This record gives sequence, structure tokens and C-alpha cells, in this order.
Amino acid sequence: YPELWTGDPVPPSADDAVSFRDTIASYYRWQDHRLGQLLSLADSRTVVLVVSDHGFQMSGRENVPTVSGGHMGSSPPPGFLVASGPGIRSGHRLEHASVLDIAPTVLAILGLPRAHDQPGSVLIDAMDSIPEDAWVDSYGSGLVDPSVPASSDLDKEIIQSLRAVGYTGR
Repeated sequence: YPELWTGDPVPPSADDAVSFRDTIASYYRWQDHRLGQLLSLADSRTVVLVVSDHGFQMSGRENVPTVSGGHMGSSPPPGFLVASGPGIRSGHRLEHASVLDIAPTVLAILGLPRAHDQPGSVLIDAMDSIPEDAWVDSYGSGLVDPSVPASSDLDKEIIQSLRAVGYTGR
């Protein structure tokens, strides 16, 4: 939360610098390994999207973020998208994609129409062919009342699993 940051960064101790110097690289290797495990389960019909939830911008001071865990301002933050599978253009770099483009693009990949009340655009440059330009008025707000109990057996199983590991008390 950069708006709460009031001081200069505190440099790590020499011991911490040695202990944690490979942390980020190790985490990336672990994530790469986990993605490899996931991809090994995919068949030739599977489209895989790896999407960041938001971008990250540096403040100009080394290692002090101006944006972390959220974003400020009215424009959507930059992020990353890696896509692979049937219908996805190979080896292409998207220059002006937005997090708002993910949902319309997923709908297009699934052969579903876009909604008029949905922001963002289909990332046509990421696709081998231009999808049909079909529209619906809306898919609804997606908002649910948290006080209404889960109604499906799957929801009940998920809630039981979350309770079992301490994520919910209800």
C-alpha cells in the first residue's frame, strides 16, 4: 500500500541479502514447474491462459513500488497474458492489452458473444482468426447476496472444504 509508505526503504542486512538473494528466481522456477505440471494434463483441444491480476509499476526509487496489490487512477493497470492452444496465434506479442480484455477474449475463445455492458475488447491479435462479432445485452451483474446460503451440492462441498482448513467459520 504505497499511500501508507512514509519512509525510505530499509536496506536488508548482509545476512538477509545472502539468505534471500535467490528467493524471486526460486519462486519463478517453482511457478514454472507448477505450470509445466498443469500443461502436462492438457490435451490438443485445451487453450491455456496465464493472466496476471494486475501490473506492477516501480516508483523511481529502487525497489519501492508505487502500485502493489491494487491500482490508483481510472485506467486499468498493465499486466501480462500468455496464451497457448488451438486458435491462438503463436509467437505474437500483444502491445496494448488490458486486464479488461481478458473476459471478452475468453468469451470469444469459447465461441460465446460479448456483452454490451462489458468493458474491454477481444484481443483479436492473439487469435489465428477473427471470431464472430456476436453480442448479448448482458450476462448480469454477477453480484450475489453473501447472506443467501449456497444452493448447489458443489457449493456445499467447497464451503465444507474451506471450513476444514479454517477459511470460514460459517
